[in-house]
Formats: sequence, C-alpha cells, structure tokens
Amino acid sequence: MQSIETIVVTSTILTPLFRIRSLMLLDMAGNQIRGELPGFANLSKLVDLDMSSNSFHGILTREVGSLQNLRVLNLEDNSLGGNIPKEIGNMTKLRQLYLRSNNFFGEIPSAFSYLKELEVLDSRDNSLSKKIPNFISNLSNITSLSLSNNKYTGSIPSSMQKLVSENKLEGIFPQWLAEMKVGSIIMSDNSLTGKTPHSISNIYRLQLLDLSSNIFFGNLPDFSSNVFLGYIDISSNEFSGEIPTKFYQEIEILDLGKNRFTGNFPRNLSNMSHLEHLDKHDNKISGELPEFISQISTLQVLNLRNTTLQGSIPDVNWKKSKQGLSSHNLELYSLLDLSMNQLFGEIPASLGKLNGLKLLNISHNILHGNVPISLGDLKKLESLDLSHNKLSGLIPQSLAKLQQLSILDIRVPCPEELSPTKPLMDGNKERWFLWEGVVIGYSFGFIIAVGILDHTGYFVP
Repeated sequence: MQSIETIVVTSTILTPLFRIRSLMLLDMAGNQIRGELPGFANLSKLVDLDMSSNSFHGILTREVGSLQNLRVLNLEDNSLGGNIPKEIGNMTKLRQLYLRSNNFFGEIPSAFSYLKELEVLDSRDNSLSKKIPNFISNLSNITSLSLSNNKYTGSIPSSMQKLVSENKLEGIFPQWLAEMKVGSIIMSDNSLTGKTPHSISNIYRLQLLDLSSNIFFGNLPDFSSNVFLGYIDISSNEFSGEIPTKFYQEIEILDLGKNRFTGNFPRNLSNMSHLEHLDKHDNKISGELPEFISQISTLQVLNLRNTTLQGSIPDVNWKKSKQGLSSHNLELYSLLDLSMNQLFGEIPASLGKLNGLKLLNISHNILHGNVPISLGDLKKLESLDLSHNKLSGLIPQSLAKLQQLSILDIRVPCPEELSPTKPLMDGNKERWFLWEGVVIGYSFGFIIAVGILDHTGYFVP
C-alpha cells in the first residue's frame, strides 16, 4: 500500500488519523473540532502539523516532544491551557511555533533554548507571566517574535532584539535598541520610563515608532534625517520641551497628544504633504492656530483639544485622501477637534466644505456670531459640539439635513435673568464632550442638547 503523505481533514473523526504512522503533513485547521488533543505517539514522521482555529481544550501534553521531525507546529486560536511543556525543546528541527490566542500560563520553558533552527515564535494573547527569558536572544535564526498581550513583568533584557506591547514592562529605553536596524519599534502600553536616546532618530529604515502609554520624559529627538519614518505615536507620556522643528516631510501619522510639550505651533508642518493624522491634544502649545494648517490637503484627523491656542479659526479646505500606512489596520476617520482653547472670532463658513467630516468639536472657546448655514452641508457629520461659546442668532434650518447626526450640542450659558429653575449643568462641574476617537454609530440614538442662543431664547430647530 502506498504511504499517505498529505491529508486535509474536514471532519471530526480524529482517532484513526493519528494512527497513520506515515503521515508527514496533517492540516486540520478551521474545522470547529472540539475536545482534547489526541495523542502524538504514532506520528514520528510528521513534518507539518496545523490544528489552528478549532475548539481544542485541555493541556498540551508532554507527548508532543516525540515529534522530533516536526518543522511547523500551529496550535493558535484554540482554548488550550496549562503550562507550555518543556518537551517542546526536544523538537530541535522546529522552525515555526504558533501558540497565539490560547490560555497558556506560566513562563516560556528554558528548554526552548535548544530550538536553534526556530525562525517564528508567536505566543501572543495568552497569560504567560514572569520575565521575558534571556535565552530567546540566543536563537539566532529568529525573524519573527510576537509575545504581546501577556502578563510579563520586569525589565526588558538587554540581550533582547525584539520588543512587545501591552504587557507590564518597566525600566528605561535600552540603548542597544536605538542602535539596531529594525523597521518598527512598538513599546506601547507598558510602564517604561526615562529619556529616549537621541540615536533612535538615526535608526536606518525605521518606519513605525510607537512609544504610547508609558512614562517616557525629556525632549523628543529630531527625526528629520529618517527618510522612511511614516508613523510616530508617543502619546500619553511625559515628554516636554518644544516640539522638534523638523520631521520627515512624508510622515503620515503624528500623534504627540497628552504630553507636556510647550512652545509655538511648529511651522515646518506646512511642508508635510502626506500628513493625514495630527494629534497634539492636552499639551501647552502657545500662539495662534496657523493659517498654513488649512493648506495640508491630505489631513483627515486634526486634534488640538486643550492646547491653549489663541486666535481665530482659519478658512480651511481639506479633502479626503488615500488611507495611510497599508501595513497597519488603521480606520482613518475625519475629525476636527479644536475644543477647550481660547479661539475667538466667528466660525468660518468654509468648514462646510469639509465633506468627509464626521466629528466637529469647537466647544469651550470664545467664538461669537451665528452658526454658519454651511454646516448643513456636512452630510457625513455624526457629532457636532459648538457649546460653551458666545454664539448668538438662530439655529440654521440646514442642520435638519444632517441625517447621520447622532450628537448635537449647541448649548451656551443662560443669562442670569433667564436662568431656568433647574439649570442645565452644575455650576461647579461644567459639562463637555471629550472626543477621544471615532464617535460614530451610537446605539443609543440621537442626542440633542440645545441651549439659548440669544437673550430672547428664540431659535428655529
């Protein structure tokens, strides 16, 4: 009888298959198979085993270590738990190991140090804990290492050449990393602190830098010499000083929000012809909102909330542009948030030209005059907040055409002589909306908060 070398299983009949000693490749991925893993003792010739995207539960037994000819083991997207067996270290020919999206806990066994041919190790989305082991850095053939979204603690080993996000790592930014030739650095959602080495700005071919949600402080390096860097997110840290005057001109995503930057609005931004997402909210940027911001035609997201900016809102003429970096699943949306500043003057009628706008928040400023009729042309608008300004006149009937609108807030403080018996807000706790991201698709329906727009209290809905 001729040996069976390849079999693709689409049923739940497993036991007979695991008795076929001649099997070299077994693919049972995506079959909704339930139950515990069968025994591996008879599959000594197996080279490729894919049991991903099923509903296997229980533990991964020590018997897996008998698969000493295995090159690829894929168990991702199941419900396997317990400790990762140290016997995997016996599979010295293993090149790819996928354990992502299970319930494994404990630590990565030290026996993994024997997997000298390992190229891919993916253990994301588990409950692995303790420290990231130093021996991983000795696996010289590793090209892809994914350990994110676990429960690792402690500092990053100096020997590590990859970083992970969404853990509980602490310590300082390692100097060795700033001297490596990597395409992306993702260190978000940890407890890392200290200053970032200025040499990080010289990493050749660095395309993505995400240091968000840590405790980094100090000045930000000058990234102008990096001709590949298209994505910078350092939001939610303690960076201070002035924002660097130079960035790479073709950068697409620049998020500096929620830091301690000071100084004027950098004028070099006018040269960024590909900028799509600019976020500087919750900093102390002084001066006026520059007119050149309206010349960045690719801009889709502008968040300058709570930055102490002054002056008037310039006429704008942004247009929808292509989606940003294709290597990241970023759902770019159209957002303009200038709230909680000291902007004065009238609301420009040209805002009605922003056809792709979904969220407009210019509340908590000193704007006066009428609500522009042109805002009724924003057909895709879902959130509109003009509250806490000094607006007057009538609410334009054109707003009734905004069929996508979910949030509308045009409240202003009531005159003392017309204050209602039950005030709209607590005088000690002013209410405002803070737009942190996409505020669309509200399940709770249409919300309106309309205050008195003139001393007579008369308005047209």
